[in-house]
Amino acid sequence: MKLSRWISTQLSCALPLWYVGLSIVDGAMTSAYPAAVPPIQPTAQGQAEQIELPCQPLPDDGPRLEGHSQGMDSLALQEGISAYKKGEWTQARRHFEKVLAQQPASSLAPSALAYLAESFLSEGASNTHRLGAINQHKALVLEYPQSDNGARAEWRIADLYLQQAWYQEAQSMYERALAHSPKGQDGHRALLGLGYTFLALKKWTDAAQAFENLRKNAAMNSC
Repeated sequence: MKLSRWISTQLSCALPLWYVGLSIVDGAMTSAYPAAVPPIQPTAQGQAEQIELPCQPLPDDGPRLEGHSQGMDSLALQEGISAYKKGEWTQARRHFEKVLAQQPASSLAPSALAYLAESFLSEGASNTHRLGAINQHKALVLEYPQSDNGARAEWRIADLYLQQAWYQEAQSMYERALAHSPKGQDGHRALLGLGYTFLALKKWTDAAQAFENLRKNAAMNSC
């Protein structure tokens, strides 16, 4: 999907929540945005409807295939991906771990580690699965920080923090991801997650700034 279209699609989901939050605080629309979405009116008790974050999970195209090899590491990775697509999580992890154990310097290692992390989330949504994924993504950031999957791993960790309502940790990790990848889709994706985190923290001004920056990015990428 063209980057500007991707940003616009995500904003169409995020901005209504920002308007709702603003209406809770001010009771009126006073933002710089045109009145594209009306505020939710308070109830008889004076409280607006409870804010729930939509578009969950946040958009993600999954682990990225990077690097080239014609050796055993390539065969193990392909067998792991095949098992991953079939939902054979234990077998898939065995193949990914084989790549990492036998050829950690392989250019395919970041992809193997990214798939290993996501296999925990694909297998289940328990805290144990999330923590398993977080630990593998942290290893990816630590061991392969310059890889494409390393850039993705930073905001994926933040996503998992956000899902568990660890908002301060999510904010810190999204900001780290944004600092490391200020441009391109990784930066935009981190900025989107940061905006949702600010919504969860009821930091309406900060959320507005994050979404405004996304708007500007969309405008620049549509030129």
